[in-house]
Amino acid sequence: MKNIDLPIILILTIISCSNDQDDLRTLGGDNFKFKEYFYKSFDPSSGEKMDSIKYMLTDEGKLESYSGTNNGTSISGIVNYANNNITSLESYSGGKLQSKWTYLYENQNLAEVLVEYTQGSTFMFSKTQYTYTEDTILVTQKSSTDGVIFDIEESNSKIILDDRGNRTYYEVGDSASQIEFDSNNNPISETHLFDSGMGLVPRKVDRITHLDSKNTLYEIYERTYGKQILMLTYHLLDSYIGRVNPKNISPNNVDTYEIDFSHIYSFEINNEIASNNYAVLNSYKTYDVPRSKIISHIEFSFIPRD
Repeated sequence: MKNIDLPIILILTIISCSNDQDDLRTLGGDNFKFKEYFYKSFDPSSGEKMDSIKYMLTDEGKLESYSGTNNGTSISGIVNYANNNITSLESYSGGKLQSKWTYLYENQNLAEVLVEYTQGSTFMFSKTQYTYTEDTILVTQKSSTDGVIFDIEESNSKIILDDRGNRTYYEVGDSASQIEFDSNNNPISETHLFDSGMGLVPRKVDRITHLDSKNTLYEIYERTYGKQILMLTYHLLDSYIGRVNPKNISPNNVDTYEIDFSHIYSFEINNEIASNNYAVLNSYKTYDVPRSKIISHIEFSFIPRD
């Protein structure tokens, strides 16, 4: 899929999946009592708040709607469900429809994601299809200018999930990534590979450690989308270094994050944990090491139900 210039909520909500009540029993149960959460970004130089988005949750802890500001523009969105599956998301910017995501399922697996989005004054269309084989999931992405004929091929990739549903391998074109998980299903390393001309070889490794406390953001995502497609669409997240993307697939709160370019970037992560062992605040700062300055600061805060 082409890189679509959309607010952070849309980058996150391309992750969708079947999610029945049996899934919820494996999560926090009665201890998970949150009604909303906030995403905030801050100016790296002044520390002043730049963007603020409020996300409302259903009684089951799923995403319901959001509203706020992104890059100075008013944004909002509504999430729709049927039979415990997310079926569509409509996103608005400045009061105008910016995009619509529609999700189709087959045998309780995600079969297709259709995205209608604006590019300038023109509406464009993108379709991602998933084919399930015995040990590999094949992903095809095509785009269209009319929403009928999808003849512009974007990419073909493959994904492998282990027997715990964790994404261990992703390959597209001449690059790939391998993720190792701990016994609690947290990613502890991601190895990025590239084609050297003699096969795929490691290029860099990201390393992650975790606390024992529960990652509230991850649980909201799993309740909303389900683990399988969280893993299937991990590569579609915003790739900006300051996002600390492993947080999105970590059941426990991220404690440290290191990349092979640690002489260039470093990370400061702070977590505030409530008495029920869930995070009520996650803060992520990214530093430009050579210049000794913050280049990114984002924060998630979670509001319990009364």
